[in-house]
Amino acid sequence: MSELHGGYVSAGNNCSAGATTGAKALMSWILAIAGSTNLGIFACRNIADTDILSVHGEGRALDVGWYPYNRQAPAWAWNLANWLRAHSKELGVQCIILEDKIWSSNRWQDGWRPYSGAWHDHMHVELTPSAAASLTVARINAVAGAPPVATPDWTEKAIMALPEIRNGADGIDVRRAQGLLAANGHPPARSFDGAGRPDGNFGTHTTVAVKGFQRARDLQVDGIIGRHTWTELLGQG
Repeated sequence: MSELHGGYVSAGNNCSAGATTGAKALMSWILAIAGSTNLGIFACRNIADTDILSVHGEGRALDVGWYPYNRQAPAWAWNLANWLRAHSKELGVQCIILEDKIWSSNRWQDGWRPYSGAWHDHMHVELTPSAAASLTVARINAVAGAPPVATPDWTEKAIMALPEIRNGADGIDVRRAQGLLAANGHPPARSFDGAGRPDGNFGTHTTVAVKGFQRARDLQVDGIIGRHTWTELLGQG
């Protein structure tokens, strides 16, 4: 394992302007490879019951959930967490919290250890300031080589079960599509909030992004996400 030795960087005293590019890149990549949901990146707040600023306040921590929701983390979340830990040096990952376990770069030799904070029903990942400023999807792909986690079984049957969505739609499937568009290099303009979450509203900007993606993949350019566009977005084409 190429652990990131002794490099934990706490948040300073002041919140930043929003989510960092590195955190948004890592979130987009995770959305593209796993059955995950974006629970947010930037939040100007302190760590619970303390006067210490959360790393979320600097926009370099991301909270990854799963769908459908279950208090127990799915297998792919633990596979992903262990992969991020194994490649923490290359990616600049300094802390991971999942369920009742924590790993951090300043105690890398301890591996996963018990987490005494509030129960985490999601995965919390922190980046160093350097990685938060510089990490890109291309860099993550270069480290990964191939998808490193047990992703959902996006069989033809599963893809066929996904709804056709278009301008005017909203909800979880639109948020998933917006994250996948971003991970594939076609982020819908003005469709992500200050915490780096897709808004789940299929409007003009998402339509433009879908058409750009379809054009790049030699699909029918109609701005509608149906079976063929879902297949390409999920990397099954």
